[in-house]
Amino acid sequence: MATFIISLCAILMLTTVSGLICRKVQLPEVIGQIL
Repeated sequence: MATFIISLCAILMLTTVSGLICRKVQLPEVIGQIL
């Protein structure tokens, strides 16, 4: 059970980190398109 919780937390952290990276990468492109 503990390993399941740890893996779940790891997946959540990975998804949030990847989401933040995607936002940081996409933000300049979106701003460039608007300007």
